[in-house]
Amino acid sequence: MQRILKTAALVVVLTALIWTWAEHSQIATLQEHRVELAIRMPDSNWLVRLDQKGAAPSWAPTISVPVTATYTGPQSGISELERQVKQFEFTLPRPADDAREVTLDLTEVLRGQPVLAELHTGVTEVEPRSVTLAVARVQEYTLTVVPVYSDLAARQAECRPARATVRLPNAVYDGMPRKEIRAQVVVGPGADLTQPIAVELPDRLDGFKIDPNPRTVQVVTNILVVEQTIENVQVNYSLPPDFPLQDYRLDSEKHQWRKTLVVRGPSDRTLTVNDLKSAVALKFELTDIKPTAVPLSRDVEITLPRGFTLVSPLANDPDRLINFRWIRQSEERPPP
Repeated sequence: MQRILKTAALVVVLTALIWTWAEHSQIATLQEHRVELAIRMPDSNWLVRLDQKGAAPSWAPTISVPVTATYTGPQSGISELERQVKQFEFTLPRPADDAREVTLDLTEVLRGQPVLAELHTGVTEVEPRSVTLAVARVQEYTLTVVPVYSDLAARQAECRPARATVRLPNAVYDGMPRKEIRAQVVVGPGADLTQPIAVELPDRLDGFKIDPNPRTVQVVTNILVVEQTIENVQVNYSLPPDFPLQDYRLDSEKHQWRKTLVVRGPSDRTLTVNDLKSAVALKFELTDIKPTAVPLSRDVEITLPRGFTLVSPLANDPDRLINFRWIRQSEERPPP
């Protein structure tokens, strides 16, 4: 009885071995099978970039490279490879600190994949055969902060503080023609550049997050104050809603309705007549109407853009006065 049991057990073992051998003896080939090879850097202080035609390169801790190859092995292993394996992973050995490029033999990389060893599968005809990667070590650098104005005007200015530290890939830093970071100053309507302006530094450079320190700087614009003369500034006037304009007309010499102003302001802006179209105003009241058409004098209100002050004519200057008279429409204009 024991002999029969031993014989039966031996038959089972031999049958299993025969089936295993038969299965492995059925060699299959999987041609031009495409997988993604994820290439990782050894730690967070390293970045990698693959320059591909038609794609904007960017630095990242991991990149993906499509690889096509032919695989040969047992039918079961090839079937599982085709169904389940869509990506391989590879951690790049730590490059030398001054390394800028690394070339990988992709055939060797794929042959070293543990999953292929488990499936008893070999790999040939790998395309591409190799890949050259740009690598960079992230380091801390100090950059000069340079103010740039949105209106592109050239001004003398300084930033406080004058420098900022950033974290950059060494390849990006090496490629910078100027070791500086820009503080963008927005010059909008009514901007007062005589006061320090808080500006937030950009947090990205060449597509890479740089974490500037400090985040915000003060831009101090060094502006000289000079005097400017603006001629032929038109004096505008306004009337109250119930002013009987249909009964009267305004009589005055035309040259009196234009004034020459002297103003003091920042040298980086030159005022023109167009800047002062509504700067000089004269408001008429009903009491200004004189049936006898006697010449009158009236002080003029002058409003200037922000940052400018009036030098002349001042309130007590005769040049600031306007001579005018209202004449009834039914009367003839008296001779001058």
